[in-house]
Amino acid sequence: MKMQLKQRYSAMSLYGFAIVILIILTAAQAQWKTADAVDWFDFGSELSLLLLSAGWYLIVTLARPKGKATQLLLTGLLAFSCGCLLDVLDELFITEPVGLWYALVEKGATPLGLMSLTWGLAIWRKEQQMVNHQLQTREQFLRDHQLIDMTTALNDARALERQLAERMGSQFSLLMFDLIDLQHLNDNQGWSEGDRRLTLVAQLLAEQVRSCDMVCRYAGDQFVVLMPYCQPKLATSWGEHLQQQLAQLGVATRFEQLNHQGRRHSPQILLQQLNQQLQQQKLSEQAA
Repeated sequence: MKMQLKQRYSAMSLYGFAIVILIILTAAQAQWKTADAVDWFDFGSELSLLLLSAGWYLIVTLARPKGKATQLLLTGLLAFSCGCLLDVLDELFITEPVGLWYALVEKGATPLGLMSLTWGLAIWRKEQQMVNHQLQTREQFLRDHQLIDMTTALNDARALERQLAERMGSQFSLLMFDLIDLQHLNDNQGWSEGDRRLTLVAQLLAEQVRSCDMVCRYAGDQFVVLMPYCQPKLATSWGEHLQQQLAQLGVATRFEQLNHQGRRHSPQILLQQLNQQLQQQKLSEQAA
């Protein structure tokens, strides 16, 4: 928080410093126009643009995190504001004696600022597309807050069963991940650490799967991914990839897969079958 406040203070200080310097340099070298020589309509319109650009600069400074897009947006708005300010001063002063720098800044600041703004907006658009993808993945098929798991903000088992009931006539794959050490983590480091582990797993799964897939927390230490219209081999590859990604985070899991080919079964039977496969894997590990 202190770092963000420092960054925002620095950005606003830079803006104010640039504006004050331009005003001082212009006032020191130019001559005031008489009141009759001022086009007050043009002065009002130019001043409105300056105030609007200052407001945009303030909004971006307060709303955006540090990054390349933010830097480009602020640079563009600062340059645009400088161009607007010189247009305002041009209405109040006779600027011909000021020099070449004034003409260059007045004519060049605005187009350069707009170019920087355009570049920053393009990067911002890419950022937003990624955010939208994550939200779409996380909230896919989800409109009822009662079907959300409060710890992970994912769909819960009831939401999964509802989706399975609607998709029984189509092809899909189910991937189930069982966290091996969650109970041990809860017993030794507390439930808050266990919840942190669950949230970490939920974020990774939601970010890694396709936008059409559904991720849910099925039980205390189990997550299920519903993958519509996915061939079994591809689903297996996805499951192994997700298991490897979790392992890189230090999360050990068991993984089982069930492929549905459009036959009519109840969601409970499919999930029970998947659970049985997982239990058989556990028994095999214990026997070994």
